[in-house]
Amino acid sequence: MPEVPRSTVLLDLATTHTVAGQLIREYMAGMPAGDDFLVYTLLAVFDGGSPTLLSHHMGAPLTTVSDRLNRLVERGHAERIENPIDRRSALFRLTPAGEAAFQEAQPQFLKMLRGVEGRLDLPLKDVRAGIQSLERALRDELRSLNEKKTPVP
Repeated sequence: MPEVPRSTVLLDLATTHTVAGQLIREYMAGMPAGDDFLVYTLLAVFDGGSPTLLSHHMGAPLTTVSDRLNRLVERGHAERIENPIDRRSALFRLTPAGEAAFQEAQPQFLKMLRGVEGRLDLPLKDVRAGIQSLERALRDELRSLNEKKTPVP
């Protein structure tokens, strides 16, 4: 039986993801945008978007993104609009209430961000470069795996 490493970059990443989620939930507790802050952020940054676009940027399954978008619609914080390019699909954008919830969360988010960045042992640009390199490698490996699964006609 091969030896199982006690620590790997993927285990470190999974742990970091969990801790980051806990930190965001603590800072955003009681705020309407709290649990779905990333979705609000992407909708604000892209001035709306499709579930596929958000899924790609979040690295989350399309069903998960669709569920989150539907939650925002139910809250009145996002609206579903017809996609002018492909009428079979929908686009989503923040409503004025969603934009207000997003703006309300910004001071807490920035406070959290400053606290984390102030505790880094490396320059922020180096940390971000490492994370971006890791994300590229993960996406490339996933793409390679999916290509192997796809039958060639």
